Amino acid sequence: MGTSNFLYNHKLDVISGTSFSTFDLEAYNKEMDEEDRLKADDYEAIGDILHWNCENAVDDIRYRADEPYRERDPWRRHRIDGFQILSTTDASEDKSEYMTRCFGGTRIATLTAETLFWGVKICMELDVILRCGYYDGNNIDQEFRIFTEYSNYSILEGYEMSSFDEAIDYVITELEDADIATYRQLCTHRKGINRRLCALEQVLWERYEELISPWCEQYQVFARFSNGETWYNRTAA
Repeated sequence: MGTSNFLYNHKLDVISGTSFSTFDLEAYNKEMDEEDRLKADDYEAIGDILHWNCENAVDDIRYRADEPYRERDPWRRHRIDGFQILSTTDASEDKSEYMTRCFGGTRIATLTAETLFWGVKICMELDVILRCGYYDGNNIDQEFRIFTEYSNYSILEGYEMSSFDEAIDYVITELEDADIATYRQLCTHRKGINRRLCALEQVLWERYEELISPWCEQYQVFARFSNGETWYNRTAA
């Protein structure tokens, strides 16, 4: 039985320079003195280079995610679909929440966006997760969650992008429980809640791309076979 090389939720963003299969030995050796050049079977040395490339990418993503907290005001302001959205980013190093046996899972940053509905904050977060490939390489995974100022976290697992029916129900229930309005009153504003959630998601994806685009290339599934083997190709720019 084969196994897919990558685990991801929404987008397959592969960290450049972390894969044996795409390591350009000839290009690397051109930059080296003769005594420092590598051979195709120098697996340990090549592995060290790939590991350093991954560490450099992660360190830079964390550094830039932490940048807002080196400023006087860590929040960036956006105007999306008529709504004011506040967003910020924060570095992280959590190896417990998303860890799996085969694909690892270290949260390296958390992105936050929030807006108001009837004076209540609706917040959406996107965790940026480093994963290792089952066979080769490293990728960035994403996990969303949504909450209000009255609630605990609600993980949005397996939702289709910009389809928030379950999340809208969650927001309505939270605000009803907080006596903000009746269930009937809140249900008349489903479209407005949906628009706000779409705006939050848009901002988070924009902030996400700012962080990872210098280091990652987007891939997609090209073919998947009955034995579990999966082929990938790079997504056209």
